[in-house]
Amino acid sequence: MIATIATHNGSTVSRQHNLRNRKVTDKEKHIKKDGHFEIWKDVSLKDAYQKIFGESLKAYNAKQKRDDRKIKDYLQKVKDDKTKKPVYEMIVGVYQQEDEIPFDTKREILLDFVKGWKKRNPNLILVGAYFHADEQGKDPHIHLDYIPVAFNQTRGLGSQNSLTKALNQQGFFTNESTKDTAQIQWEHRENKVLENLCNERGITVAHPGNRPHCATPIYKEAKSFYEALVAESEIIQKANKEEKEKGLALQKENIALLSTRNDLKAQIDDLTQQKEEISLECSKMYSRATESLKQAETKEYKLNRLLESASEMLNKVREMFNFLSRMENLIKLKPLMRRQDKEQFQEIGNFLADYESRIANQENDDDYER
Repeated sequence: MIATIATHNGSTVSRQHNLRNRKVTDKEKHIKKDGHFEIWKDVSLKDAYQKIFGESLKAYNAKQKRDDRKIKDYLQKVKDDKTKKPVYEMIVGVYQQEDEIPFDTKREILLDFVKGWKKRNPNLILVGAYFHADEQGKDPHIHLDYIPVAFNQTRGLGSQNSLTKALNQQGFFTNESTKDTAQIQWEHRENKVLENLCNERGITVAHPGNRPHCATPIYKEAKSFYEALVAESEIIQKANKEEKEKGLALQKENIALLSTRNDLKAQIDDLTQQKEEISLECSKMYSRATESLKQAETKEYKLNRLLESASEMLNKVREMFNFLSRMENLIKLKPLMRRQDKEQFQEIGNFLADYESRIANQENDDDYER
């Protein structure tokens, strides 16, 4: 049996395409809805970055004395870095030529390739492995998503995203004489591993044009994959535009609400100030009323004492009047009484009458005051 193989590496990754999310793949005509696919491994980038870089990020931030130097979200920092990619993908395939290679044999080769990944690539952490056999006119292939990790770094995080450093730590360096980069050398190694897996099962790998491998089938797969990404990107851009328009409308509404809130706040502040002024005035009035009540109670007490005293004096005066009246009767009955005595009795009577009048007037004045 003769086959061609491919190990195509890139940074364009669509997890939803790999997971066969129907909202995405239903728009890709080359994918059969009832086709066979398998998910061998799937970890979200958020969870993967937390597991891989969480402790290093915590240790790095603990050393920073300034908050603006701390990294809140390492995944977002990598996404914002134009020199880095948060995740890479290798598409691996075995493509039959003249003889038909059994489906189970192809699947077994690709599965063994994935099983040996961790041992071969300790710095390329696998977060996704997807087996696709549901594309029309194409042999089964796999998508392998991985995060490059450089360990034991002295600058920045102890463990950090770096494809070049990760490959260096695996023993791949750019060859200055051949100009082969570390990545090219690594891809050649992975391609050779795949070829050996084929040879172990009696499959001869052809190299048309004396090239290490024929990538034409995988390029077609990549092109189809790219077209699907473009279509998905257009949908996302349209959705983002609609969200932006909604955001602008909400922003205008928020501005209007903010203006109304400020007006209401000003009114509330005015009412609060008026309330405080009225409360202060009421407090003053209450104090004055309390003081007046105390003074009135004092005057009432003194007036009552005065009235009691005047009443006692009036009663005595009335008794004296009664006494004088009896005396006058006696005087009339005794013509021989001296004239001097009569005048004295008359003078006492006038004095008592005047005193009684003054007391009566005082009682009238007190009634008026009350």
